[in-house]
Amino acid sequence: MSEHAIPAKVRVANGAERVDIGTGTVRFTTPRSNGMRGLSVDVVFIDNDAHRVLESDGVVNFARFDRFREDVALVLNASGGEVVHS
Repeated sequence: MSEHAIPAKVRVANGAERVDIGTGTVRFTTPRSNGMRGLSVDVVFIDNDAHRVLESDGVVNFARFDRFREDVALVLNASGGEVVHS
């Protein structure tokens, strides 16, 4: 390991997937989960296929979509973070 390498710890558990690095943590969650509740984050990355998780039979469930948008806004409000769409 070089002197500039940051050690990382990977946790793979049902519903608690994350990568801990020296400067912070990367957490993984789906739009349907409650994985964002109680967090304060700097950046939220949203996969382009996230809308598919919020669909039922090919139709967007707007109540679920609105809840997801509210959850993202709540975790970002505390830190003034940003949303990045991939």
